[in-house]
Amino acid sequence: MAKVRVSDIAQSLGISPSTVSRALNNHPKISTQTKKKIVDKAHEMGYFDSETQTLSAFPYKTTALLYPVAASDLMQDAVNMLTIAEQYGYAVSLFPIPNSSYVKLLTKMLLEKQYQSVISFFPCTDTVASLEALESKGLRVVLINPENEKTYLPQVNIDIYSASYEAFEHLVLMAGTNIAMVGTPLLPSIHREIERAYMDVLNRNGVQYNPECIYNETGNLEDLHRWIFSLLDFRRDISGLFTASNHHMLQVVSSLRDLGRKIPRDVKVISLSYSDFPNFLSPKITSCDFKMESILCECFIILSGGSVTDCYSGVNDVKYSFVLRKSTL
Repeated sequence: MAKVRVSDIAQSLGISPSTVSRALNNHPKISTQTKKKIVDKAHEMGYFDSETQTLSAFPYKTTALLYPVAASDLMQDAVNMLTIAEQYGYAVSLFPIPNSSYVKLLTKMLLEKQYQSVISFFPCTDTVASLEALESKGLRVVLINPENEKTYLPQVNIDIYSASYEAFEHLVLMAGTNIAMVGTPLLPSIHREIERAYMDVLNRNGVQYNPECIYNETGNLEDLHRWIFSLLDFRRDISGLFTASNHHMLQVVSSLRDLGRKIPRDVKVISLSYSDFPNFLSPKITSCDFKMESILCECFIILSGGSVTDCYSGVNDVKYSFVLRKSTL
């Protein structure tokens, strides 16, 4: 028996494939009446039977996990990600995204290879548009912290601002208000939230922030190294540094060592990351780690037909908490 597709159901009902896809994914914006009509038609046409036949030939559902190259830290714990996916019955392929135009090429390949779903970390507005088009063709899509939150696609949001605010407050407690930050300029939406938290914490402590104390260039690690040297040469009073990536953290540690500054005796350092920081630097480095396991589990629940509202009383966009691992000083 030929496999029944989302487009077949849509054609029989005279509605769009995207509406059918959202209904089958239990999207909260589709009315109960419409969902019932679509699900009944899907049963009548043998859609669920053909889905079962497809999955019986291959034990795992296939999903593509997209992440921006600038957020390569996410993949430091890739093995754990794959294990979590397997527990939910998914086989994951990882795709680093250098720019939004690459996504347009990738979506064609995902359709040709008959991928069934997509999880996308920090997609920009253009990427979201490409993924909306992909969802209209029957793939299930979940976004993590999209730049354009107005999209109808289901999303899981990490509360970057709250995590950063707590990290900066702890840094001020440890080091005082003479602190600097290394952001994530290649991820503008994330960088804005971190910088906003930095400014709010300083303002709360009656301190006017100095733009020279923020690294927001898009250069390479040598540029970061020069910035740290320049900053600490002219401002010897800097006693705290915040960095938003483990990739940058290694350069920060190296630069401080070359300057003869000790961690944590001279300079207290906090990292904001999505995976555990290398153990050989603990307990000198305080880290604020997101609960990536919980975030991915929520994504797979949604892909499996559940929704955020099913799990979290009426809250559509979950704001995940984080773990602040405080160093022993």
